[in-house]
Amino acid sequence: MALPMRDNLINRGRWPNRIGEHMASGRATVCCAVGDMKTLFAEDGIGVLSRPDESDFAAQLLALFDDPRKLERM
Repeated sequence: MALPMRDNLINRGRWPNRIGEHMASGRATVCCAVGDMKTLFAEDGIGVLSRPDESDFAAQLLALFDDPRKLERM
């Protein structure tokens, strides 16, 4: 699952509804390290965080696909 977010005031202060859907699906998620997402991902290991830019987000997605064991654990 993918949850790209820009690092701006709105995203730092909100809880995206999609993250609950992603967690309920039981699939690993790549998300930008913005706001509360940093804490959620650190505590629950539900996926991988990226910097809030397109190139790192894409790199993290590809890295996760390239590591099936890690993907399965998450």
